[in-house]
Formats: sequence, structure tokens, C-alpha cells
Amino acid sequence: MAFHVQSHDQLVKAVMQHEQAYINFFEWVLTAEARELIDTSQLKPVPSEFVDPHQKLIADVVFRAPLRSGNGYAILPLEHESGAKRMTPWRVLQYNTRAITAELAQNAGILPFLWPVVLHSG
Repeated sequence: MAFHVQSHDQLVKAVMQHEQAYINFFEWVLTAEARELIDTSQLKPVPSEFVDPHQKLIADVVFRAPLRSGNGYAILPLEHESGAKRMTPWRVLQYNTRAITAELAQNAGILPFLWPVVLHSG
């Protein structure tokens, strides 16, 4: 399989379109405690574009998976950074807030478990 990509972000997005790749990735990066809570075998990508009247935010990739307890679900925003940037924590916080807001709009009353991941390749 060949990839033609122009940036690290495109590479991450291209790889994370493949189910086995993102399942393996999250099984590798999540702690043992998180893997006990989250059913990674049922991870699915969800829309990662969050729009408001003032700005458009696009997280690299966002995933959703049920909790093993059967009582709720998790959202896992994945942000890729190719270098250290001072504003990354603020931007990730914004993505997380928007991701939860979008989920609550679809599933009112169910607050998802949130596990953000930043992949740094710098």
C-alpha cells in the first residue's frame, strides 16, 4: 500500500483511516487501566470538524468506543504535532471541549469518558 502525503498530518490521517492501524495504535498508547475501561475493538472514527460562528477547529482524528461496562462510551481525540508548540495544550483543550459538546448534542444526558492523545513526532 502506497501513501502520497505532503505533511505529517496527512500521513497520520491516512494511516488512521485503517481500522487495524488505529486499533493497534490505541492499544499501544492507552494505559492498562484505560484499556480495561474502553473496548478498543469497537473503536470508530467520528467527525472531527467543530464549527462555531467565530472559528473553525479541526482536530486531526477523533474516535469513539463503548465502555466495557456497557454503561457509556469514550471519545478519544488524537492530535498530531510535528514540533513543540506553546499553544498545543490550549488548542487540544478547545478540541476536547468541542468534541464533548458535539457528542452531548447527539446524546443528551450522557457525558462521555474523554481520553485525549497527542502524538508528537518532533
